[in-house]
Amino acid sequence: MRIGEVCLNTNDVVKLANFYKQLLETDNGSNAEVHQALIP
Repeated sequence: MRIGEVCLNTNDVVKLANFYKQLLETDNGSNAEVHQALIP
């Protein structure tokens, strides 16, 4: 099975995005505080 998209709600978008950027070894070039999308 392949997951196409997952939405995570958080009070700290930057912190959560940075966690997944490091985990997935990717970068989206964004530090937006409201919404970020990651493509591994």
